[in-house]
Amino acid sequence: MNFIIKLVSFRIITLVSILLLVIFMSVAFSQLAEASSEKPEDVLGIRYMDYTMQESRDPEANLPFLFAVYTIAWAGFFSYIFILSRRQHAINREIEYLKSKYAEIKSKS
Repeated sequence: MNFIIKLVSFRIITLVSILLLVIFMSVAFSQLAEASSEKPEDVLGIRYMDYTMQESRDPEANLPFLFAVYTIAWAGFFSYIFILSRRQHAINREIEYLKSKYAEIKSKS
């Protein structure tokens, strides 16, 4: 029973942390999009090229998005591995507990 309670609380903590990460990333990207929609003027009053046109021509303009997706994918992979290792340890503890209980019952009879 204790195992189930720990597992449920761990899943809730993991879910909340993933949701907070998604919210943080969406806020960061929305601020990035707002900043890129502004058109700065230089000292002489000449406007720079429209950022949307510049992004479509410059392949390096999308590197922050590529990095963000790459980071999220690796974070998801490592969190999945971490969750699996925690489950494996919990299952091993449960097996050892059941073996000890079985040995107790067998020794009594």
